[in-house]
Amino acid sequence: MKYLCVLFATFIISVSVLAQGAGNSFYSQRKAKIDYSESFTQDNFAFDGNYMQGTYSNDNQFNRINDTLLYIDANVLKNVNADSYQIVLGMSQVGEGLDVCHSLLKERINGFVKELAEIGIAEDNLFTDFISQTPIFAIEVEKKLFSKKYVEIPKGFELKKNLHINYNNIEQADRIIELAAKHEIYDIIQVDYIINNIEIVYEELRKECIAIINAKLIDYKDLNVNIEAQYTSLEETHFCSYPIERYSSFVSYTPETYKALSQTATLSHANINLFYNRIPYNKYDKVINPVINEPCVQFSYLCRLEIILKKK
Repeated sequence: MKYLCVLFATFIISVSVLAQGAGNSFYSQRKAKIDYSESFTQDNFAFDGNYMQGTYSNDNQFNRINDTLLYIDANVLKNVNADSYQIVLGMSQVGEGLDVCHSLLKERINGFVKELAEIGIAEDNLFTDFISQTPIFAIEVEKKLFSKKYVEIPKGFELKKNLHINYNNIEQADRIIELAAKHEIYDIIQVDYIINNIEIVYEELRKECIAIINAKLIDYKDLNVNIEAQYTSLEETHFCSYPIERYSSFVSYTPETYKALSQTATLSHANINLFYNRIPYNKYDKVINPVINEPCVQFSYLCRLEIILKKK
């Protein structure tokens, strides 16, 4: 029974590796008051001219600003699965001396690295980042005849390192966490998504935007809308949003009667509920790869054709 409980706990940890990586970063960012929730929306695109004025509705429609100025917008988004991933694990070791700390932690790392090689993650895909080595003090009371003095006495040291692991298959994350737990490595600091050819993605989105603008021009011509330009200009901007920026928190509803059944007090920061909250599609002319089963990198591109019409 004990074995089954341990196995079940390991399974729960492994299937939530990406969420936990987001959770640790999310909690740290929240304490530092970093908010990504409104940082990546079309409303924040900074165009010159009248883009941010109230006359622009930001709903991808043909907008008449005045009798001689017209805007035609195209906004495209693409969901891109990562080419590879990097997980950062935190490790610490306490000992009576620094030599003991380094020896024990090195033994744990070597055992972990050996087992990673067995699942196809070679040593050249790993990097050990030294973080700190600090003394640990205990407080002892020094009593005298008419006074007491509290003295810090060195009792040992704490050594901290981070291990960066690059891997290509998202399913490998489960095995990495299972093996890490065997070597007393539990802290998932962050999971990064790596895209090899970002410039190719942006070039594709730019071409899609231009095609959409050209299609709109044809539609307006078919509607007998006279667009005789005296001057035209094209403005464009883009951004990408990584999964770590798209996790949102929520609070689960728990009836008071259920709460009464629990005799265990919990810490508020341990009950952060998170979900992957992708960029919504409602403000885009086109979404490439709209159906996603896992968190991905979202690329967005916006083009605006500004037309100065000839006065009649």
